[in-house]
Amino acid sequence: MALTPPLQEFVQTVDRLIGRDLTQPALLAALTPEFERVLAEPNLLPPEQCCPPATSYVQHTLYGDPAGRFSLVALVWRPCCATPVHDHHAWGLAGVYRGRELETRFAWCDRPNASPGLRVADTRQVCAGEVSPIVPPSDIHRVLSPGPQPTVSLHLYGLDVGLVPGRSSVRCVYPDDLLVVPTPNAAPIAS
Repeated sequence: MALTPPLQEFVQTVDRLIGRDLTQPALLAALTPEFERVLAEPNLLPPEQCCPPATSYVQHTLYGDPAGRFSLVALVWRPCCATPVHDHHAWGLAGVYRGRELETRFAWCDRPNASPGLRVADTRQVCAGEVSPIVPPSDIHRVLSPGPQPTVSLHLYGLDVGLVPGRSSVRCVYPDDLLVVPTPNAAPIAS
């Protein structure tokens, strides 16, 4: 499926900025306002890419860079669905197009008489138009679509997800027994 004109322009901008060989912090700083701008565009995605699925969420790969340097993915979430706790293979930016997300970030910690675990480091609501960075190795997080409406989010990753086994940016899913305060089971993650 062809990209809408605003997404075509955004992909060209990403290509140009990645081609400048910026440091990762400088690249993310340059990409964030461009991503915020494109998220404000009406009719950014065709209606069929904004419909919530029968299950927890669906991933639409919108673009994969021919050189494998980046990809753009849309996720459509049913209300009250969450990812498991996970991290990523590469840097990225996640932006909410419609609805909102609740992102919980985790950090490693010591547990008494046990191996290291994960504790909640931060929780924040991400509303339409807002962008969150994904910076390994400090990107361990869980994302929830709190409802009441479905959520549509766009994710820019510093690799082509189409070239990764499972077609996913996810590097590792962490079991609930690592969490200092266990959480309910979550749906498998596709992106």
